[in-house]
Amino acid sequence: MHAQVSSQLSAGGSPGKLAQYARILADRKLNIRAIGGSEWGGQGAVAVLVDGDMNESELAAALTEADFPSVPIYAAEAVLPDEEGSLAAAAERIAELDIQTILVADTHGGVGLVSFGFATRNEANQARRLLGDLAVKREHDLTRAWEAHEAWDATNPNPRPDPLNP
Repeated sequence: MHAQVSSQLSAGGSPGKLAQYARILADRKLNIRAIGGSEWGGQGAVAVLVDGDMNESELAAALTEADFPSVPIYAAEAVLPDEEGSLAAAAERIAELDIQTILVADTHGGVGLVSFGFATRNEANQARRLLGDLAVKREHDLTRAWEAHEAWDATNPNPRPDPLNP
């Protein structure tokens, strides 16, 4: 499944901070599925969704120790149709809950994987119940597609395409 963490990336400016943050994730061999953030008035936060069995609390503690104050975020994932109004409909189902983050991890094949983040597992579980048929209850097709694509990449004898020189 996925782990999600929210971190303070900058306080008073961010030169080099994203590089330091990304290096911590890379050194832990985490695969980023979605990341988002912004800086406003010298303060900046980032939310990250990573693959694997990483415990949210462990990842938050490691980032905090590296001077990126972080909190674990508990995800309620939904697979939404890639069409106008689907995000609004899902958000309305969980409008009474305190959503901490939202990350769109992928749009692929007419659907999108959206990860809503909450401060507690209880809230994430409640969101899954409210999302009902939209909630990801087991490993979803998008994760299986990513894994199949990565396995193909690992065994493909052809050179990888250069996106800068197609």
